Amino acid sequence: MSLVVAVAYFVTGYLGLMMPASGSSITLIWLPTGIAVAALRRWGYGCWWGVALGAISVNLAIGNPFPFACGIAVGNTLGPLLATRILVRTGFSPKLKRSQDILLLGGASAVGMLVSATVGVICLTVSGLLTDEYLRAWLLWWAGDATGVVAGAPLLFVLNRAELRIILMRRVELVLWGAVIIVVGLGVFVFTSGVKGGLPLILAFLPLPLIVWGAMRFGPIGTSLAIILFSFCAVYGAAIGHGLFARADRLEGVAILWLFMISCGILGWLVSALDASKTQAIESARQLERALEEASLGFLLADADRRITHVSGDFTRLTGYSATEILGRSCRILQGPETDPSMAEKIRSSLRHAGNFEGDILNYRKDGTTFWNALLICPFHDTHGELRGFISIQRDVTQRKTAEAALRDSEERYRQLFESNPQPMWVYDLETLAFLAVNEAAIAKYGYSRGEFMARTIKDIRPSEDVAALLENVAKITRGLDDAGEWRHLLKNGQLIWVRITSHTLTFEGRPAEVVIAQDVTHQRQAEASLRESELRYRTLIETSSDAIFLMALDGRILSANPAAVRLHGYAIEELLAMRMQDLDVPDSAVEFPDRMRRLRNGEPLIFEVAHRRKDGSTFPLEVIASAVEIAGEWFVLAFDRDITDRVKAEELINASLREKESLLKEVHHRVKNNLQIITSLLNLQAETVQDPTILKLLRESQNRVRSMALVHETLYRSGDFGRIDLAAYVDAICNFLSRAYGIDHSRIRIEVHVDDVSLDLDRAIPCGLIINELVSNSLKYAFPENRNGRITVRFTSNSEQNYTLSVADDGVGLPPELELSRLKSLGLQLVNDLVRQLTGSIVIESAPGSGFSICFPAKFPQEQRP
Repeated sequence: MSLVVAVAYFVTGYLGLMMPASGSSITLIWLPTGIAVAALRRWGYGCWWGVALGAISVNLAIGNPFPFACGIAVGNTLGPLLATRILVRTGFSPKLKRSQDILLLGGASAVGMLVSATVGVICLTVSGLLTDEYLRAWLLWWAGDATGVVAGAPLLFVLNRAELRIILMRRVELVLWGAVIIVVGLGVFVFTSGVKGGLPLILAFLPLPLIVWGAMRFGPIGTSLAIILFSFCAVYGAAIGHGLFARADRLEGVAILWLFMISCGILGWLVSALDASKTQAIESARQLERALEEASLGFLLADADRRITHVSGDFTRLTGYSATEILGRSCRILQGPETDPSMAEKIRSSLRHAGNFEGDILNYRKDGTTFWNALLICPFHDTHGELRGFISIQRDVTQRKTAEAALRDSEERYRQLFESNPQPMWVYDLETLAFLAVNEAAIAKYGYSRGEFMARTIKDIRPSEDVAALLENVAKITRGLDDAGEWRHLLKNGQLIWVRITSHTLTFEGRPAEVVIAQDVTHQRQAEASLRESELRYRTLIETSSDAIFLMALDGRILSANPAAVRLHGYAIEELLAMRMQDLDVPDSAVEFPDRMRRLRNGEPLIFEVAHRRKDGSTFPLEVIASAVEIAGEWFVLAFDRDITDRVKAEELINASLREKESLLKEVHHRVKNNLQIITSLLNLQAETVQDPTILKLLRESQNRVRSMALVHETLYRSGDFGRIDLAAYVDAICNFLSRAYGIDHSRIRIEVHVDDVSLDLDRAIPCGLIINELVSNSLKYAFPENRNGRITVRFTSNSEQNYTLSVADDGVGLPPELELSRLKSLGLQLVNDLVRQLTGSIVIESAPGSGFSICFPAKFPQEQRP
């Protein structure tokens, strides 16, 4: 949006500077200020950089230096920002439907543009473009910017889809209206050159009817368009020395021009505001009438003589009179012989004393039938207290009156309802405590006959030890207090039951009495007793638990703690209840507290270890089992904390022992590696004394095999994992060793290793290493005779079937097609065959092109074949 503002600012500014009033930077109307204020007010202060960018661009476009353009842009941005701030703080409404909004817009633009004019004139002076007439330049700049706000901002304020739809519905009239505006504007402000005297200024009033036309027919958009079009015509005429505002004294002509544009703006927007107010008032009246119609309320308006001047449709339906029959007649037409005269007098009194009347009155319809009318009369008087008229709202309440009569009849049926209530009920005298009435449910429940009940008092159904409490409650009832509660009652057979009493004081046969409903809650009380017993058992378990138990709020506040928690942490129970759980955590553990509480709030039970701090400052480890629990509709956290100091110490001892064993095992691998290296060295020494090439070859091959086994222990020693070996590192080490041992020219023969992320135990790593040693050695010795170039590839992969595949291939001269591994006398290949059987695997040989050995074996040894 800011970029759109920048483009609009540039386009309108560039067009405005085509009609300068002073130099090249001051014009009589500067519409970009209106765009800037509207954008800042409508889309927020974030559009400021679009205003600044547009101001810099338009100044650069007319050839101003960059520093000068930036200085003017500062003023052009600060001025609209200040004007917008004033509008926001003063309660300005962009809808412009109130006259005060028009005045606020004019005032804010006048104040805000003081900044832009001042900064602009300073920049012109500093740059040397302005050398005299500073006040004239400042006034021109200020008035042009302020006029641009008044003329341009309202259009963007009111522009919306609803207004555009209204205009498009009258597009033919809009085109005609626009053409008339252009003709009148050009004729009055451009083509009246040379006319002097008072007549030209009279012509300035010709646009006013067109502005009113636009305001009345096209709403706020029409008003804004008319002001902009006429302003442009006037500015253009003044700029070229034509029109009504061309004067010998340029400043005088400009002043008259500004007064014209301001007058047009104020007139147009006042007409628009008045039209909107009128429309709103009419719409409000229609809404009120519709609301009364929808509420099925009849209403009428009457004058000071009580003559009816207006009635609603519901009034005519209510009374049977048509509007023509009742208009002009007195309101007393609705009264008849059965109308209460006192109610009519109250109505007249309220009209005389400027008071509202509200009450029910019996009225007559046109056909003579009566109805009960809920009447509300609101009179209105002038400043001298004279009655000017009143509004009356009627509602038919005949059904309500009928219902009230039916209610009175229903009170006669009270005894029947009393008798049929399934709960025991009785009425007793508050003075004598004697039973005055009982229902059948009470007779059945308590075992007394009706006569026996009537011969007793309320004290006879209470245990003797509860009589004092009964008398105290009766005293409370006589003072207006409630007797609700649960009490013990005595049945005729001597059984005690608990009942919940609901009572109400009334007058029974002229005597103060109490009507009582007694609900048997004996079983509920027994259940509550069982619940209390269960709670006692659980509390005993918690209080006697050796583990610390906390109940916390979701923010960590400690709500409850058992004695074990007090003993474990050294705080008194009052101190713990004033703390949060995170206060007990050591700093390293406290940082994890928010994450743990979040997980608990999400319903995730947690088991974790944490360190707590005692009151004396010492710390100790805990194992915590925590979960969120719901109690009475609220969520809490229940945590069981167990001191694991002894367990941690035991784990530390075990870990220390494990580290010692790891060190010992590491030393074993180191020594095995050293011993194998010694064997390699002995074989090397022996090879130096042997002259026979065949024997020397066998010694070198044996030396390579020992070295491949030594590499296993060396890899284990360096990795620190003594159970499994990283196969990729191990295979790389073997291939690098063989490259050096056979003195390979790497530019001629390349060894490529592709090993999955696999680790093998020692029982499989050594056979795999020996196999790779034999097969790679064979390829190095026989696959590339006569200095042939080639490549040896070693692959080790694993698949989803829990199998491993080891392959060694080269692109050398290849193997004979009839080669059978089991019949070969070569020690190396026989060793490969034996090692494959040791791995419980299988081998496949490919003889062309080149040679290839593919060995597949299971990831786990079968238990019975494990070596």
